[in-house]
Order: sequence, then structure tokens, then C-alpha cells
Amino acid sequence: MHESSSKPKTRIFGIDFLTSKVVRALVRSRLFPFAFQILTLTAASFLVAVGLGIGRGFGGDKLLARTNLATLVVWGLWWPALVAVTLVGGRIWCTICPMELLNRAADALARWVGWPRAKLGRFLRAGWATVAVYLLMHLGVTALAMDHAPYYTALMILAIGVLAFVTGLIFDHPRSFCTGFCPASAILSVYSRYTSFQLSMRDESVCNSCTTKDCVAQSNRHRFDRRSCPSLLRPYHHEQSDGCVLCLQCIKVCPHDNMSVGLVSSQAPIRRHRLIEPFEAFVIMVLTGFVISEMAEESPWLDHIFAYVPDTLHRMTHGIGLPWFDAAWFLVTLPLVFWLAVLGLSKLFTKENSWRSTLIWAATGAAPVVALA
Repeated sequence: MHESSSKPKTRIFGIDFLTSKVVRALVRSRLFPFAFQILTLTAASFLVAVGLGIGRGFGGDKLLARTNLATLVVWGLWWPALVAVTLVGGRIWCTICPMELLNRAADALARWVGWPRAKLGRFLRAGWATVAVYLLMHLGVTALAMDHAPYYTALMILAIGVLAFVTGLIFDHPRSFCTGFCPASAILSVYSRYTSFQLSMRDESVCNSCTTKDCVAQSNRHRFDRRSCPSLLRPYHHEQSDGCVLCLQCIKVCPHDNMSVGLVSSQAPIRRHRLIEPFEAFVIMVLTGFVISEMAEESPWLDHIFAYVPDTLHRMTHGIGLPWFDAAWFLVTLPLVFWLAVLGLSKLFTKENSWRSTLIWAATGAAPVVALA
């Protein structure tokens, strides 16, 4: 019997969500995801009003962390849920994020007015400004007890919203805020790689033979709906942690109905593992100190050990600057000591890799552990 020499097709989807008529109608609606972004923007505006309304004189009250809507929703519900949802559903939050809407509105306004704008340079595209904004946010939590202060929480939401809008006015780059400034960008990018919920093509050969490439066509880039990829990616060469924010516009614009979203198989191209980016590795390293401090607090004797240095400085300075000592210790010094120890141990067994590649390899492996912790 003659055997076919053709290469068997790679099975992409285990569960294709767009086979559901309800999901398909929702995703293909002209109002998706715009209507959801309006809802989340309204909710964020309400939280800002609630937080500012209580006044700055009530900052740092632990009771307010659980009773005021601004602190409860942002720090008690949204932030923990963001990590959990990303580990299961990928960057689904990005689909409905109000900051992307503000950034896009500013970009449209700037293009309409026609004023000159700056390019998003290599440093910003590499994600290092997102790290800086993320560290500022954590500094506010550690040093200013922002998670207990509705007023400061509201100011944080407002500042991020203003940043999203202003970056759209200044930079001539699609999704300039998402790419260069979003404080959650690194976490979302790293943690979304561990879920099988992904955007992907249904049949690789269909994309390879497509002549129009509507999903990347410049002529489709600034449409209100059915746009080519606003993140300047090639959906048919979609890779792990490449910046896709699941806007699902490529699904709408594909003339062959070959793009979809769902649970992809382990053999799908999108599941091919690759190392995380340097800025993502840096965030994982910083998060290590944060996780160690949170876990140490569950045990008095561990907490005493890990907080010995800032507590000693606290006694020496009679309490002056204690929050800043804590921030410096848990966000900088403790992660530095931990990862220098990892680097030193790795050099005992191999001297082939540079310190940079060794740390990126180690951070890539540590990322799921840090996420779960």
C-alpha cells in the first residue's frame, strides 16, 4: 500500500471557542471589545471618585483596605485576580483594559490634528519604562501603604490613566502605553505563556498561502473595527510573550476565517517555549523579594529573620524612614542577594554561559513558581 509522504497537519486547537455561536457573535460584534472597555473605564472613574472623596487624612488605615471600595477592589480583588486570571486565561484583561482605550483615543486625536510625534525608541520598546512604572507602584505600596489608602490608590489610577492618554499624544506608535509604560505589562506577558488559552491560526497552510495578509495590512491599521494587528505583530507567526493583547481584531479581519482563540494543543506553534525577555526577567527577580517577604510574614520567626536588617535600621534611626528601609530591603537588596546566590551556585556547575543568559534562564524557570507563590 502506498503511503503518503505529505507532512501531517499539526493539531492546533483542542477546544476552539469560536465554534460556539454565542462566542462567535460576541467576538465579531462591532462593539467588541469597545463596549467592555467603556464599562471598565466607568468603573475605574467611579473608584477614583470614591477614593478621592474620602480625603488624604485617612491614608494608611488598615480598616479602609477592606471597607473602602477603591482599596478593596484594586488591591483586594483586582490585583490578585489579575495574576490568577492571567495564569488561566492569558492576557484576557488586556482585551477589556480601559487604559488601552484611552491610549487609542489619544492616538486617534493626534493623527486627526496632525501634529508631529516622537518615535517609541528601542529602550521603551524593550519594556524598561514599564519596569520603572511597576517599581514606582510597588514603592507606593511598600513605603506609603498605598494599599491601605483610598486617596493614594485613586491618585494611582488617575495617574496611570493620564499616562495612557498622554503617551498616545506624544508617541507615534500603536499602543504606545501598552508597549512602553503599562506597569502590569511584564507580569501579564510572563504569566500568560503558561496557559493553553491562546490566540492562534487554525491551519498554518491557509496563512502561508494568503496573499492579502489583511491582519498586517497598513491600510487596515487605523480602522475603528476589523483592524490589522494594532500591536504590529504577525498573527500567523504568533509567539510566546510577543506582546499580543488578545484584542482579537485579526479574527475579525481575516478573510479566510482562519484565526481563532481557545485552548490550543501542546504541539501548536504558540506553545513552543522561549526564554523571557530581559525586562521580564528583571521583574521576576524583583517579585522574588516581594514573595519572600509576604511568605515570611506568615511565620513570626521567619519574619524576624528576613526583616532583621530594616528592623535594626528602624531602631538605630528611632523610626525615621522605616517604610523606605522596608522598600529598599524587600524590593532591591533581598532580591539582589537571592539572585547573586543563584548566579554563584550556577557558576559552580557550569562556566559556559554569561551571567546575563544564566539569570534569564533561571528567571524563566522561576516565573511559574513566583506566580503561584
